[in-house]
Amino acid sequence: GRDMNTEELRSLIIHSLQDQGSSIKGRRILPPTELDKNKVRDLHTSAVEHRIEKFAKTLFPYELRLLERLATGRKVFPERIEPKLERFTLGCSHGVALSSCRT
Repeated sequence: GRDMNTEELRSLIIHSLQDQGSSIKGRRILPPTELDKNKVRDLHTSAVEHRIEKFAKTLFPYELRLLERLATGRKVFPERIEPKLERFTLGCSHGVALSSCRT
């Protein structure tokens, strides 16, 4: 698609912030005034969905490979798996990716 101009990008950002409950006063972004536990959960869910969407194409090939390896189950002992999410940066434009499991 075509590149966005500055005003289009600004408008998208402002609308996204307002959808999340923030308000814009001049050049200031004010956080939502009524942040209860459910609102925080909703905001977190939205952020997680955005990150999944952003990295889905990059992670998809690795996910299939991992699932294929786990599907055989010959050396997998579920009771010994201790999931640990580790953040790291790839040496390319894809940014943060992947997690690992310790056994």
